Amino acid sequence: MQGAIIKPIKNKTISFCITCYDLDYHLLNNLLGALRNQTQAPDEIIISSSGVNNNNLYSGYVLIDNKKVPIVATNSEERHSEGEARNAGAKASQVATKDLIMFFDVDDIPHEQRVEFASKIFNTTECDALVHSYKTGQHYGFTKHAFEDSRLFECYWKPDNGLGGGQLRANDDCNIAHGPITVMKNVFDSISYSKDPRAADCKFCGNLILNNKKVLYYHEELMHYNL
Repeated sequence: MQGAIIKPIKNKTISFCITCYDLDYHLLNNLLGALRNQTQAPDEIIISSSGVNNNNLYSGYVLIDNKKVPIVATNSEERHSEGEARNAGAKASQVATKDLIMFFDVDDIPHEQRVEFASKIFNTTECDALVHSYKTGQHYGFTKHAFEDSRLFECYWKPDNGLGGGQLRANDDCNIAHGPITVMKNVFDSISYSKDPRAADCKFCGNLILNNKKVLYYHEELMHYNL
């Protein structure tokens, strides 16, 4: 399936959820600085952390596309897994009544059109979740692109013997990042991340497909992945 475009009902609100813990919490300055380059602002930034003293949490706002985007902090002073951090971020977003949760790890770098493209897709296309491609190696910046609905594909699940039991696939050339997924908030009414410290992202994506959720893939490198 490509380009299943329908008339938008309303503009969906977006929570940009950053997951981190005490040993990489210092990287937040770099990521929050990079977010200032987004061509469209999310409605809030959630920092979901663990192992951090509650007295040392970020607060305030980030100026993005001439909009003051508030920071919402949720933290466990006891370390927990990345999957648990994503669940905690989703709960914080539900309190804030945002429609979409856009997950992102603190040590990666987003393409400046990442929020813009996700907003365009969810506001014109029926889907429950969205993934995209990534690049690795030395980071030399990104190239801006015009959005093309022909680069949008529906995902299916390819089982394997790995820790996650499989992976999302969409076309022969896809290179899918499972962790930095954007999800409709209401998905978390019935599906959540595993507490397992290994392969929680793939397991979550597998559960989406198992529960007949529509997961779309945009065939573009919308992040730099620090493996």
